[in-house]
Amino acid sequence: WTYDDGNGNTSTQDQTVIVISIDAPQIAEINQPICNTGTGSFSIVTVEGISYSINGSDYQTEADFNELNPGTYDITARNDAGCVSTEVTSVTLNDPIIEEILTVTEATHCYDGGSYDLFDLLVGEYDDTGTWENTNSVGTLEGSILDLSSYVYNTDTTYTFNYVIEGNCPSTTAVQLTIDDSCIVLACSLDDIKDSISKAVTPNGDGFNDFFTIGVDLDCGFTFDVKIFNRWGAEIYTMRNYQNNWDGYSDKSFSNSNQLPSGTYYYIIEINGASGLGPIQGYIYLGTK
Repeated sequence: WTYDDGNGNTSTQDQTVIVISIDAPQIAEINQPICNTGTGSFSIVTVEGISYSINGSDYQTEADFNELNPGTYDITARNDAGCVSTEVTSVTLNDPIIEEILTVTEATHCYDGGSYDLFDLLVGEYDDTGTWENTNSVGTLEGSILDLSSYVYNTDTTYTFNYVIEGNCPSTTAVQLTIDDSCIVLACSLDDIKDSISKAVTPNGDGFNDFFTIGVDLDCGFTFDVKIFNRWGAEIYTMRNYQNNWDGYSDKSFSNSNQLPSGTYYYIIEINGASGLGPIQGYIYLGTK
């Protein structure tokens, strides 16, 4: 620069002007989001000292781009001096594709007193960062592990658990599990117990058939609850944890004497300690003096 006052006096001054070129941001990647394998996003190549504008709103970090919903966005760059790139980059983020998590159908696991991992009910590739919910009123669930000792095992009860994924694309997958006793070998079968039940009771003191007996000479480890009824359906005897000691007497007050008359009586036996066995029903002949 040269200054002249018109009277022959001049001076000079040097000025350096730096022109900074601001290029439009470079789009490094566009991802079509798949919710079960990660958050859908597109990323940019960031430059230090440059901020970015999406549809006129300023964003400072690449992470801000990951929060965008599906749609089309115009991106420009700006430096600290306020210079804005003349080129506008347009990018489209597609709608999410929610992949269904595949599950094992009709899953059954045998009770063994141990634990069971619910992740064994999911198939293929899936997001493993979700959490498990126990929708049942019973049972213990820690993370994905079931404590089998806290569940009833029989083929009539099915338990439902939910696998929940949160975040931008939340999902809930329900799985069902039946716990049975197919791997448990019982010490006695139902036929063994039936064969051990008395056919007649003759309480005459001769040492034979003096009592109604169940499971004699069997080492089953079971206990039995017994109910006995007369021919008219009236319950004349009941005992929990029966001790093979019924000899024809009623524990109900039907007469002055608790001795029952001879005849055929009906019994119901509940078996304790054996899932799937019982009840046993049948008839016993009582012969008295």
